[in-house]
Amino acid sequence: MSGSRASRRLARVPGLSTEAQAACKAAGVSTCREFLAHGTLELVDRLDLYLSDVEEATDAVAEAAAPKPRTALQLLQLKADGPRPLRTGLPTLDAHLGGGLRAGSITEVVGPAGMGKTQLCLTLTARALFDTSATGGRVLYVDNERSFQPARLVQLLRLMVSRDAPALEPEELAARVHVVQPATWDEYERCLPSLETELLQEPASLIVVDSVAAPARVAFAGRDRVIQRQDALAAQAAFLKYLAETYQLVALVVNQVMGGKGGASGKNAGDASMAGGGGSGGGELSVVRGAEESELQACLGISWAHHVNTRLVLQHADAAQARELRIAKDPMCSEARFAYAIGPAGLVPPDSIVPDDDASLYLGGAFAFAA
Repeated sequence: MSGSRASRRLARVPGLSTEAQAACKAAGVSTCREFLAHGTLELVDRLDLYLSDVEEATDAVAEAAAPKPRTALQLLQLKADGPRPLRTGLPTLDAHLGGGLRAGSITEVVGPAGMGKTQLCLTLTARALFDTSATGGRVLYVDNERSFQPARLVQLLRLMVSRDAPALEPEELAARVHVVQPATWDEYERCLPSLETELLQEPASLIVVDSVAAPARVAFAGRDRVIQRQDALAAQAAFLKYLAETYQLVALVVNQVMGGKGGASGKNAGDASMAGGGGSGGGELSVVRGAEESELQACLGISWAHHVNTRLVLQHADAAQARELRIAKDPMCSEARFAYAIGPAGLVPPDSIVPDDDASLYLGGAFAFAA
């Protein structure tokens, strides 16, 4: 029984009758785990329901907590019928990934400050809103670093709309982004279940967490709390994966980097222990090339890296400070590297940037690119 599914509240279990819900509430049974911890006859006595009603309720709760297994053919059909991948704006990257970022999985973006992590989040947010404009799709955005830029999002949408769908209103699309800004790790943990409430009310195609390392490095500072941090991150990753799979959306999380020898790297660095935990290495999976060919490490350790499905590394390609995006991990394709630049339209191929490109032209001089 999946941990995240077992903790689902009975009020959200499809097929559970109103009478059974009321009986459970009166008996103090609120989650699937609490319900299934009791035997059938014990539930008959505790809930004061008929045996047939308890058996019907048990079937509904068991299916919600541990869905029936599916065949490989059913999974292939589900994928074919599911939402199309979310395009990144880098055509060669999208082609390598099979169309873009896949729904039903967690994609992590890691890189030093100034490489465009938040720009990628905003670009993908705009693309998700634009692609689902006909169905009213939304984006849920967890802004742990207070780096969400509404004006930049509108700029990206304005560029997409003017090019492909002039009838759409960028501001109306931007209004479909639900932004939460937790101040602490405890607030972050509490806000994730609320995202499912949002999804039950209205569908979304993308969840963004920018960043997962920011609250974790504060809440679990010090090497004596590494195990605690690993357990907490594992639970968060499991819940995000549950949301991605259940609601067929893309989950995008941002991670930060540490100095390769345990030192901090730039404004995004945290406690040195954040690079460790379950082994601080991980080979190419955790290596990030910094400025002047320095070697950095992804935060949160190799244990966290195994919880994400796809890891995209934004890094310096060479001493000339050119940028490249490296696929460090993906279950469907091999490692690969793709050059990119940051322009008014977000992350784009370098050859699409022209010398006259100037962000100030798009927001009246009020906008400057940021990581």
